[in-house]
Amino acid sequence: MMEPLSGLVSMSLQTRFLVDASMYYGLVAIVALSLGFMYRKAGIPFLRSSVPFMAGWCTVSALSARLAFTATEAAGVELLPYASESGWVCNNEQNVALANEFLESRPLLCLGFITFTLAASFIFGAALG
Repeated sequence: MMEPLSGLVSMSLQTRFLVDASMYYGLVAIVALSLGFMYRKAGIPFLRSSVPFMAGWCTVSALSARLAFTATEAAGVELLPYASESGWVCNNEQNVALANEFLESRPLLCLGFITFTLAASFIFGAALG
């Protein structure tokens, strides 16, 4: 029954990159367009809405992978080194695959990660706002 849908769910690396890049571009475009609209209408830059948004976005992107890697290592899964900048860039693809395998069977842990990172981004964004 699910066999026809399996092709829709599994994406190639190039397709996944295009989807991720489009998503990030879309988020930045929304913020840039809202700033441009406010600047044209009011004549002053309105950073009160974009700075907290970007702070929350950076918080979520910085915390989510690191929390997943920490939980995966705490469970005993051996990850490649990722603490240095070169290790983060070179080993990230393999580490994400290992963390995904670990987290696939733990939906409550994933829900906890989502809740924690969203709460942290709300707090950090509110502090900067």
